Amino acid sequence: MVKVTTILALITAYAGVSMALLSNLELDSSLSLLSPINKDPSHLKSWHLSGSASIDSSKNRLSLTSLTEANQRGSIWSQNPIPYNSFKFSVSLDVSGPVNPGGGLAIWYSKNPGETGPVHGSRDFWDGLAIMVDYDARKVDGKGGEGMIRGHLNDGSINYNEIALKDDISKQSFSMCKINYRNTGAPFVIDIFHEPGNLTVNVNGQNCFTSDKIQLEPFGFLGVSADSTENPDSFSVYSVSTYQDSEKIHERPGRTQQRPYTDSKIPNTPINNQIKKQDIISQEALDKMATSEHISDILSQMERLSSNMDRQLQKLGDEIREVKTVKDVLKSVNDRISKLEEVVVRLDVNYQSSTAQKHEDQKQQLNEATKKLHSKIEEIHRYFETSSNNLLNVLPTSVSQSIINDGPSIWRAIMLMFIVQGAGFIGYIVYKNKKEARHEKWL
Repeated sequence: MVKVTTILALITAYAGVSMALLSNLELDSSLSLLSPINKDPSHLKSWHLSGSASIDSSKNRLSLTSLTEANQRGSIWSQNPIPYNSFKFSVSLDVSGPVNPGGGLAIWYSKNPGETGPVHGSRDFWDGLAIMVDYDARKVDGKGGEGMIRGHLNDGSINYNEIALKDDISKQSFSMCKINYRNTGAPFVIDIFHEPGNLTVNVNGQNCFTSDKIQLEPFGFLGVSADSTENPDSFSVYSVSTYQDSEKIHERPGRTQQRPYTDSKIPNTPINNQIKKQDIISQEALDKMATSEHISDILSQMERLSSNMDRQLQKLGDEIREVKTVKDVLKSVNDRISKLEEVVVRLDVNYQSSTAQKHEDQKQQLNEATKKLHSKIEEIHRYFETSSNNLLNVLPTSVSQSIINDGPSIWRAIMLMFIVQGAGFIGYIVYKNKKEARHEKWL
């Protein structure tokens, strides 16, 4: 018989590829609520609605809480449990509301379905997995707060609500990521993938977080719940899809089995330490579990993984050949570019040579023109210098002679001045005599 440790080592070696099997999962319509959602009884026969949850046929959606009423709690739960370990649970959601957030939502895989409570519309002390979608109330601001998705485990003994009221609840999660989930303008999709030992949560196809230490028991119920506050948000569900691995269906046990889900990221609180102690499986128990059926099942899985890897390798080989072809094309293009560069270099050399010769000719012509211009300027300068000297030598004599020969006689001016003065004196004597004669007449 193959050693259990060897089998576990092989399983660990294939752990990175095991999630690839989830791509082959089939839709389980009995555990799905497909779009468009309506009030047809056959549409809801596999689901149970509670609290404020209701069907909005006008918008083909399930409303968990509404904007018109505060402090609501609504949920939807599957009527039947999931009888398999490997599954995908996909939920299409929309959250809208005023500026600041008011409420939260949770996606459940739990042994306690359909019970309304304080944890985003569902009960506290649940037994299973909860994926919470809410905000950090301590960081709420004018922009609506900081949204997050968190993963929480509970075995039915943890008082989640009490911890949330006293401490930062994100410290109690095994993993989380930030998200802008409110008023996005369109529904967003949360996908939860589970394979024994692996749990992955994606948002719109982008990874939110992954854990390789989560192992959920089968026969858990699926649910979606939400609650609102005085400042309510509207939480709506547009579709719920469940995918199964038909080869891993289990019979529902008649007794309570061991809870194997664990994660090294669970905080070291007394309650969580107790959970971890319960999850430890001894080597002796593993040896008892290693029956021929288990080994055959493991070997079958390994064969499927090997076949899948062969297909992936073949696909990779085809892609490598395509890359090689592209490489040859790129090499040809590179050679042509090199030739073009050589042509450009030669053209540049020729251009530089012709340009230099042209510049030299133009420089020589400019020098000759400058010399001619300088010669003309000197000739004009000499002409003006000679003309000015001749003018200065001739001008004084000509001016003095003109004044003497053609100017008026000074004696004429003197005689004219005496005549004017004499006439003025005679006029004054006549005026004075007439004035004295007028005064005597009046007397």
